[in-house]
Amino acid sequence: MDKQQVQKDIESMVNYLKIHKPENATTEYAAAMLDFMQTKLHELALNDPEELLNLYETYQKQDTDK
Repeated sequence: MDKQQVQKDIESMVNYLKIHKPENATTEYAAAMLDFMQTKLHELALNDPEELLNLYETYQKQDTDK
């Protein structure tokens, strides 16, 4: 992933945090949260691929409902 996309993702997470957890709406916290989420998804893929498939199917259904 390129640096511009990473920065855009961090900015999006900061905006999300401003709404839902304003006390944590910092660039550093947002970057750490994204790293945490990436790690957890990787762990899920390794340890519970069925649950990862469930998440994918939930996303796919949500995406087609738009």
